[in-house]
Amino acid sequence: MYRFRVDEELGILYSHSFGNWSVKIAERYVEDLVKNSQAARQRFGKLRALIDSRNVQMPKGEVMRAFEGAVDRLVQSPEDRIATIVTSHVWKQQTKRAYSEMNLCAFLSENAARSWLMGFAPGQSAVPVQMAG
Repeated sequence: MYRFRVDEELGILYSHSFGNWSVKIAERYVEDLVKNSQAARQRFGKLRALIDSRNVQMPKGEVMRAFEGAVDRLVQSPEDRIATIVTSHVWKQQTKRAYSEMNLCAFLSENAARSWLMGFAPGQSAVPVQMAG
């Protein structure tokens, strides 16, 4: 249902998700994402996470609620960034509404997401969720 990998050169934690998720899978994913994020932050000094959700159906209802509070657990510094790749403008809009004050941005392409993650100078604060890429 998901897998993680780290790009050592860029310092990015990648999460690739696929399939239809239940509440139990979503809850387990959040816990695994938090653990992997903590390890990446320790290794690189900040979190740069790219969450690829293009092969997952847009979560609804109880599954969506399993993600509530996850970003608060992941973003621990103004230097932390989370980019998520989604498949539709509707999903981007929902992400924007849900995380408007967070260091998280939704994109339709991996290149745009990666550019946003890497495009900040040290100490520069994140732009709130935007309709990029």
